[in-house]
Parts: sequence; C-alpha cells; structure tokens
Amino acid sequence: MKKLFWVSIFLTFFSCNTTKQDTDLVAEYFNIGNAFYELGDYSKAEEYYLKSIELNDEFYKARYNLVYIYVKKQQFSEAAKQIKLLEDVDEDNLLIRSMKAYINYSEGKLDDALELYKDIYNSGLKNSDILLAIVKINYQLGKYSEGLDYTDELLEIISDENTFYLCALLAEGANEDDLALSYSDAVLAINPDNLTVLKKKLELYKKSDDSKKIENVLVTLIDKVDEAEKRVYYFDLSILYLLEENNFSKGFEYLNLSLKAGFNDKDRINQLLETPDLIEYNKIRQLFIDNNLVDSTSESL
Repeated sequence: MKKLFWVSIFLTFFSCNTTKQDTDLVAEYFNIGNAFYELGDYSKAEEYYLKSIELNDEFYKARYNLVYIYVKKQQFSEAAKQIKLLEDVDEDNLLIRSMKAYINYSEGKLDDALELYKDIYNSGLKNSDILLAIVKINYQLGKYSEGLDYTDELLEIISDENTFYLCALLAEGANEDDLALSYSDAVLAINPDNLTVLKKKLELYKKSDDSKKIENVLVTLIDKVDEAEKRVYYFDLSILYLLEENNFSKGFEYLNLSLKAGFNDKDRINQLLETPDLIEYNKIRQLFIDNNLVDSTSESL
C-alpha cells in the first residue's frame, strides 16, 4: 500500500505541475517507473521509463531498467536493442556486459553467455552473481571440471544450501566423488532433512561399495520418507544384510518389513532368489510364497 500511495502522489504531482522543467520530469518519470517495477507492473514501469527517455535519450538509468523489464517479459530483441544503445556509449562497462550475458543466458545461448561471464570475471568483476552464473552454466554444459575451478571462490561469498548442492553436482559430474560427498555433507549440516542430497549420498556410497555407510544412509532415509519409498529402502537394507554382511537375522527382519509395507517388485525379488548361495534360501522363498509373490509350485516367479 505504501508503494501505491507514492505512485498516486507522483501522478497527482504531474497533473498539477505542467510547467515543471524537462530535467525534473525525467527523474520523476523514472521514479514512477521504479515504483511500478517494485509493484510488479512491468508494462506501466516500461511506459514511464520510455517517457524518461523521450525527454532525455541519454538518461541511461532508464535504459538499464528497461533491459530487465524486457527480459522478464521475454522480449529479448527489445532488451538487445537497449543493450546495443548502452554499449555504444560505454562498451567496456562491466554492468552492461553482464546484462548482455544474462540476455544470452535467458535466450538459451549458454556458450555465448559463459564466455561473456568469464570475460567479465577476468576483467575484475568477481561478485556472487558472476561466479554463480559461471558455475551454473558450466554445470548445464557438462563442463564439470571447469566449473569446479570457481567453486572455492564462490563458496567464500555464498555458502547456502543450494550453492553447496550445485557444487556437489559438479563434483559428481567430474568423478570427484569424495568432494561431492564433502559438499553433500555441507548441505546436510544446513538442512539435515534434504532428501535429495541424502539420496545423492546413497548413490555415491553405492558406487564405492561402502556397505556400512550405505546402511547408515538407508536407516536415515527410512525415518524421513513416505511409505512408498520406505518399503523400497527396507528391501535395500535386507539385500545389504543378506548379501553383503551375511546377516540373515537382520536381512530377514527388513525383508519382512518391506513386504508388510507393500513391496512387490517381482523383478528384484526374482533377482534375490537367483543369487548363488543365498543364505536360508528356503525360508526367504517361503516368505515370498506366504505374501503371494512367488508361485509355490515353481522355483521362479
């Protein structure tokens, strides 16, 4: 309501002061445009920025803001026109170049955007926006190792959950699994209930065949997921105990829990039964028979 009040004041002011000098009007139009921009009324904001430029085509603040409006409205050709006018005045301006990079990114021109962001970085502008853009685009382009070159510097500025997760994805893509796990742990230190990252850790541990760490993550996940996922993790734990740790008691316990929770993936069940030298094969098979998952007259599903 406060912003709307000031918009109303500005409009009333114009209607009563028709003799105000153009130089003052430029600033007033610009301020009204800003108020509408903050309200999310981008069409009105555009209208008043253009009024500013009509009175003074060298009022570059309005052109800067028009670029952002056109990007929000996905009018990229209009945004590019404003960028070109700004570049004609100061082609080395890093802010203008960063806006151009953002337009390229918004249009899906990832390679062009990345090169521009890197040029800006190398020219000395190394803020969080530039670093995050470089890391993110490298990930999107599959240039994982190159993206990792910037993560330490980025994390000195931003060390939130999403940034650590992005770094974990880069590390995993670069086959730096230990580093990916380190970044994943940083995410979980901030948010222990981040299921996406817990599942990512499970994938990474499975690659290393670290049964104890796999067990720990599975137990953690079971406490946090819904019933549909829980039954799968119960089964995963049973496989771990039966095949990796040769612990029939625990394996059978979790197998039973998975079936009670509704696990019925016959392909995985069949795969388990076909495992050579499966401990207590008959007891396990009978459990599946009792749950109508195995035909008692045959040796397979």
